[in-house]
Amino acid sequence: MRTLFDQRVAKDYDRWYETNFGSYMGSLEKELMMTLIGEVQDHRILDIGCGTGNYLKLFQTLGSKPFGVDISIFMLQKAKEKDNFKLILGKGDQLPIKDKVFEITILVTTLEFCDNPTKVLWEANRVTTGKIFIGALNRWSAVAVGRRIKAWFRPSIYSEAHFFSIWELKQILKGVIRTGSFEWRGVHFLPFIKIRFLRWLDRKLSFRKNPFSAFLGVLVTLNPA
Repeated sequence: MRTLFDQRVAKDYDRWYETNFGSYMGSLEKELMMTLIGEVQDHRILDIGCGTGNYLKLFQTLGSKPFGVDISIFMLQKAKEKDNFKLILGKGDQLPIKDKVFEITILVTTLEFCDNPTKVLWEANRVTTGKIFIGALNRWSAVAVGRRIKAWFRPSIYSEAHFFSIWELKQILKGVIRTGSFEWRGVHFLPFIKIRFLRWLDRKLSFRKNPFSAFLGVLVTLNPA
């Protein structure tokens, strides 16, 4: 897992969610995740690549017991400023965690920045008893194309990211999860969502199995051993 999230990136990371587009996307991503995962109250939840703790905060407000792990000390410091979360400095492909500790594990825009996504998913499977949620940036979306083009002209963490298609994610997961079920949906498809009607329509077209959505959500429900 590459350490791209230095002090500068950590400082500015949350500002994106304060923008019009960032706020809109953040709300869609959270809604998709919670729709797929379902009930989380009193569950122990691990966020691999927790960043500045936005999802830790969400799960905490929903009455669950969130834990975060990240390779960037700077991102963890920003998370710590939000609340006294239980945080671990570590790599997603070498989790310092015992087997089957968490009922739910999430990886949101994490695999994109991993050297070995398959190994990270193996680790997620090892420490989880119930469900694994993967949130990924879709390589076949208009948003991803725009991010790649922008990265040609100015420094961006996305120039180092590997975006996934739903077919890639399924292929990787099939090699890791031998007993379990898969469910997926996507959110955000239309451009120019600052126009009120298009934003309304974009929400209507979200939460479907659209392989060209900007953000893909995949839920793996593990079968009991």
